[in-house]
Amino acid sequence: MSRVAHYQLKKKVCMQPIESVKIFISYAHADQKLRKKLQDHLSPLTHSGMITIWQDQEILAGANWDDHIRSRLKEADVVLLLVSPCFMASDYCWDSEVQKALEGHKAGTVQVIPIILKPVHWKDTPLGQLQALPTGGKPVTKWSNSDAAFEDVVRGIREVVAKLQTIWRNGPEDKWDAHEGNKLSGMQKRKGQIPNIHLSADSRCIIGVDIDRSHLTLLLTDSAANIIKEESLHSFDTSAGARVCLTRVADELQAFLENSGATWEQVAGIGLATPGPLTPDLRMVLSPSQKALSASQMPGWERIDIREYLEHRLKKKIPIYLDNDANMGALGESRYGAGRDIANLVYVKVGMGIGAGLILNGQLYHGTGSAGELGHLVVEEKGEVCNCGNQGCLETVAAEPAIVKDACEGLSLRASFPGSTQIPALAGRIDKVNIAEVIEAANNSDKASQAALKRAGAWIGRALGAVINLISPAMILVDGDVIRKTDFLFDALKDSAQESSLLAAWVGGVKITTCKLEKPVAIGAVANVIKSISNSYPRKRKR
Repeated sequence: MSRVAHYQLKKKVCMQPIESVKIFISYAHADQKLRKKLQDHLSPLTHSGMITIWQDQEILAGANWDDHIRSRLKEADVVLLLVSPCFMASDYCWDSEVQKALEGHKAGTVQVIPIILKPVHWKDTPLGQLQALPTGGKPVTKWSNSDAAFEDVVRGIREVVAKLQTIWRNGPEDKWDAHEGNKLSGMQKRKGQIPNIHLSADSRCIIGVDIDRSHLTLLLTDSAANIIKEESLHSFDTSAGARVCLTRVADELQAFLENSGATWEQVAGIGLATPGPLTPDLRMVLSPSQKALSASQMPGWERIDIREYLEHRLKKKIPIYLDNDANMGALGESRYGAGRDIANLVYVKVGMGIGAGLILNGQLYHGTGSAGELGHLVVEEKGEVCNCGNQGCLETVAAEPAIVKDACEGLSLRASFPGSTQIPALAGRIDKVNIAEVIEAANNSDKASQAALKRAGAWIGRALGAVINLISPAMILVDGDVIRKTDFLFDALKDSAQESSLLAAWVGGVKITTCKLEKPVAIGAVANVIKSISNSYPRKRKR
């Protein structure tokens, strides 16, 4: 075969169209404007041939509209229910369209997705067993920007459509469906037998745990990472050691699940996020450096197999997936937050330490060990000795303890205003002050606290400038109380990062912003379970 003939054959095979997913929109006519706006947002999927949409405005005058609706509903692969008070009150919508759609959903012949347009009591109806859009079932009209709400809806619909087309294209191939929690049979994956891609909240569930140095966060989600129940415990201190803390975690998990109404049999896995670097097998906390005898900020954690110890305390055969907290923040924002659809991003967490999680080419990057230890970049020659054993690490000048010390002693205040006699609001209280008090003082116009936060931001921005020059990410997400509760550090960080970046790297379009998720680390721990279980069922090689 000639090269030209081979090219033409290859082109013909590659250009074979993927069958469009047929979408039926069920809505109340009072919601016509919102239905039209949704279709406008879906137009890129329509133009690309991924979907075809049908709704009753396409029925020609004089046609039997009831027959048309029944026929189109029967042919649909996906049914969108545009939920509002008028929709719920419509006898025709509920009796003729919703009931038929739910029957098909249960039989596995159609995928049903409620789109919550306006506030209405829907969760205690049969629709409450389905995964709704926008994310979290927040009504479109309750969003500050309806375009953002519909963008979120379209993103969810696109995921379902892409999964259906993958199933149709790949044929009868055993593969674990991360949203369903089981294997799909070849029969299910044939056109006309559509698996329920999203999981109802009362079926399989996942627990996400964020072990912070000063608090504990527990999340219970469905297998699409939608939060069912959450709890935060602030009377928690990792300095008590691994055995004490993990025993507490096990006890809290038992009570948390019991109070949620779920059972251990429903739990697909536990995702666990911890501070500090971990061993390459992601089982134990590791010292930051060979120069340090112990991880001083987490004493009593080294050489403790966290997964094994927690499994022993729980006495349950449930898989536990462990990773560093910054990695989990990166994964959470990448999958469900501000970093969705961003291939290369950096998540930075500023707290008692400073860590970074890297998403490169859409995947969490660990390197050969513990990548992302931003806090241990040396930024100040002959600076203070870090807990890792080196001098002048970023954490020594920009983590929370350094900010507190600076605010109390007025170090940056005097550097910014030489000869100033102003006394810091927190002077003389260094042993009794935490970062929350520094933030409060800064917001109340204390110049020393403001200067301390700005100085820390400038140091972190300088380090991020190096990161931008090195890997040129599309996005940098910064998290922590010093970011969420005041602007002084973040504003200085952005200015410093730009000043420290090469023009070629900066104009490439890097966006430095804050997180979208309220609890990105715990959500990332959930995402880690979904990712890990999904990857445990490898695809068969195609012949």
